[in-house]
Amino acid sequence: MSKYKFRITYSPTLNEYWLTFVVDSVQVLSLSFFPTKEAATLAAQRFVLSPIEYEFEYL
Repeated sequence: MSKYKFRITYSPTLNEYWLTFVVDSVQVLSLSFFPTKEAATLAAQRFVLSPIEYEFEYL
């Protein structure tokens, strides 16, 4: 069974959040320009209906 994870990364230089969708440790989709962590998390929830794992990075 595949493992799904969303990585939310914050860039203080750009003042934006990036959302990356990872399947079995392989990045398959990357979205950016989210103004808040909550907006990035909401976008992630729209992609997958099953429980997913979140990871947060601060650059």
